[in-house]
Amino acid sequence: MERIRVVRNSDSFLIAENSGANLDAWLSANVSSFGDESTYTLTRGNIDSELSISAAKISLRSSKSFGQSLIDDFAVENVVLGINAENTDNVLTVMGGILSLLSNGYLETTIRRAKAIDPNLYDGTFITAARLLVYVNRIETFLGIALSETL
Repeated sequence: MERIRVVRNSDSFLIAENSGANLDAWLSANVSSFGDESTYTLTRGNIDSELSISAAKISLRSSKSFGQSLIDDFAVENVVLGINAENTDNVLTVMGGILSLLSNGYLETTIRRAKAIDPNLYDGTFITAARLLVYVNRIETFLGIALSETL
């Protein structure tokens, strides 16, 4: 039997593959430690649709949790930057779709939509190219893909 090691650190999963194992074919998970960092050993077996769904759920939950943490960070930063009711309406008009994508775990689509925001909609404080790029880069880091240098 092949094994795959998944390390859970905070709200993300870091995957180290062994012997060509992959997440769509795992049978069982055994937690070997608790706390901020938990290691799960997944045993490979026959591909089964129920198990593929379970693997997808793990990935989706992780993406949704990460997306929600970005939303929380964005909201806290807005408060620190002095957001008020008028600013909130503008931010939600421009960013509402992106916030919805993040809360649902659609991270790749979030990147595309953030990069597609019309620069004329930037307000200079709450919605800026520099700020959006920081969040795009955080998502890219989470996904393990190359970091964008610009929007």
